[in-house]
Amino acid sequence: MMIFSVRIKRWLRFFILFILFTLLFYQVISFLSTFFESDDLNDKPQDGAIRVFAKNETSASSFVEEVKTRLQVFYWLGE
Repeated sequence: MMIFSVRIKRWLRFFILFILFTLLFYQVISFLSTFFESDDLNDKPQDGAIRVFAKNETSASSFVEEVKTRLQVFYWLGE
């Protein structure tokens, strides 16, 4: 009975410490994430911004050809 009680105490101590360190790690990560998080994600850019994607009207067949070409390059380069 004594050995059983000691084992339970060890496992209980292990689980309690595991939970406490997990919570501590979570708090540290969430605290550090505030330094790397940007608050102005949706603000308009300053200086001279350019449009990356042009809105173009393409037909379905040219779209399919473009997708085929992209897949061929993807499989050819392996990226």
